Amino acid sequence: MYQQINGRHYFYVAAAGTANATISFTTGMQINNSSNIFMPGVYDDNIGTERDLLIQADGQIGYDSCSLASKTNVSYDIPDTDWLYDLKPITFEHLVKLGITRYGLAAEDVELIKPELISYNYKYEYEYGEGGFVTNKTVIEKTPGTVLYKQLIIPLLIEVKKLKEEIQTLKGLN
Repeated sequence: MYQQINGRHYFYVAAAGTANATISFTTGMQINNSSNIFMPGVYDDNIGTERDLLIQADGQIGYDSCSLASKTNVSYDIPDTDWLYDLKPITFEHLVKLGITRYGLAAEDVELIKPELISYNYKYEYEYGEGGFVTNKTVIEKTPGTVLYKQLIIPLLIEVKKLKEEIQTLKGLN
């Protein structure tokens, strides 16, 4: 389905069997003229694997650039990383992939130590306008969804560098 709203072009793709149903932003994939792709239901699908693409809570898909050109307020002074030692690694099996042992962290545990490392799941209450389109949404529940594992890489690198310095210092004492 194609629709133009306020000068923006929207293309909707819905699941099979929805031909006679109302297709709205909440039921189908949307591609707009800003090259944004939204797949509202995909954020809730647990596939049990890592992903290089990022998916925002509203379903927008993209990536996180590492280039300095995409950053501001850059500092090489990294704050304390001692909180890493409070994290509790676990082994588990995903409910969607039983029989495969995985290693990771429980989002609920990490939230208590470093909440900025958590991506949350939200349940919304929607208000619909003309044509079945969402005009407003209100968060009615927020729960820990996943750990932002990529955000652990640099603190771990800092700790490895600290350990290397400590080892070099100890070797110098022998």
